[in-house]
Amino acid sequence: MRAMVLLAADTSTTRGSVALKVPDSKVMERDLPEGLPHSETLLPAIQELLAASGLGPKDVTALAVGVGPGAFTGLRVGLSTFKGLAFTSRLPLAPVPSLDAVAYPLLLEGRKALVAADARKGELYAACYSGITSEGLPARDCDVALITHHAFSQFCLHCPAGKRIVAGTGLAMIKGMVDSIPFLAPAGDDMAYPRASFVMEIGQRMLDLGRSVTPSELFPFYVRPPDATPYREAAGPASGNSPGRK
Repeated sequence: MRAMVLLAADTSTTRGSVALKVPDSKVMERDLPEGLPHSETLLPAIQELLAASGLGPKDVTALAVGVGPGAFTGLRVGLSTFKGLAFTSRLPLAPVPSLDAVAYPLLLEGRKALVAADARKGELYAACYSGITSEGLPARDCDVALITHHAFSQFCLHCPAGKRIVAGTGLAMIKGMVDSIPFLAPAGDDMAYPRASFVMEIGQRMLDLGRSVTPSELFPFYVRPPDATPYREAAGPASGNSPGRK
């Protein structure tokens, strides 16, 4: 059986990253250059990572990609790129919720997490997590919700009891509330963004469990409909729990 070479990326935020896992070797990871659109930096970063490992695109055997929620343009770039790679080489593809990737390292340490990602317009994408499931995946306690930052304290009341570490790009927006709630504590700045290496680890578990999708089944996990979406499509609840699917 051919050894797995797993390529992963997350482009749901301004700090995108790519990662590569080669058998009998440590995971290699690269940050995408900031200040440039992911459309200009993602493919070159993938090529550089493969070249540094002495590999080419044809050596990749599986893919994992962060599907959001996050920035609409960034998500489209990442998903369209990985759709193309999966379609061209007929590779298995794991769609990983980006908030899960933020929570994952905290859950591995045995801590409960609450992820609050900046959704712009004074809003947050929020979800709480209690641990790791028996299948090795993040155990989310609720659907990913879209809330105003003013509603953060109320959202916390719906999370199961227990001390939680708050991480995500929205933390700066709610830092005062986090500091005032006894069972919450802020994570460090290095925990704010979904890392491709954690997308990779979750994706690996999904692939092992047979939870891959085809390119035609890969969709961004928007939670909030894009601004340009017609009103009849935009109507509906602002929460979701079906990553990668409309």
